Amino acid sequence: MNLKGAVLTGANLTSENLCDADLSGANLEGAVLFMADCEGANFKGANLSGTSLGDSNFKNACLEDSIMCGATLDHANLTGANLQHASLLGCSMIECNCSGANMDHANVSGATLIRADMSGATLQGATIMAADMEGAILTRANLQKASFISTNLGEADLSEANLKNTSFKDCTLTDLRTEDATMSTSTQTLFNVFYSENI
Repeated sequence: MNLKGAVLTGANLTSENLCDADLSGANLEGAVLFMADCEGANFKGANLSGTSLGDSNFKNACLEDSIMCGATLDHANLTGANLQHASLLGCSMIECNCSGANMDHANVSGATLIRADMSGATLQGATIMAADMEGAILTRANLQKASFISTNLGEADLSEANLKNTSFKDCTLTDLRTEDATMSTSTQTLFNVFYSENI
């Protein structure tokens, strides 16, 4: 299905089958894709701002360079999706499955990722400011050079994650798990200080 560059603002695409569709550069601002099947679809450079994507399937979809500001992705499946350089500002991604997703250099600031599964995902160079990631699963995730600022990581699991040159500034780290994580000396020092102050 070729919908490249299509204008679909406010469209109701609930439960639609968009598997492998080409929606690159399309404008879907405010559209409803609740429970839509978008597996393998191409949304590169698309505008998905304010869209309702809850319970949708974006497995292995390309969302590179997409604008998803304020979108709702609660319980969505983004397993293996390409979200490089995507703008996810203010997105709601509660219990979203992003395992194995490529989110390198994505901007996830202000997003809600409570209990999201991001195991094995890569977020190299990502910006995560004022996000809520309470209880998020980031086991084996590559967070090298990612920047966490004023983010809630309480009860998050970063076991076996790559934390080399990862920045944590003014973050909530209560009950954060970092077993067997790989980290630079500065990151290790930060965690050591936090744990010593909270024994």
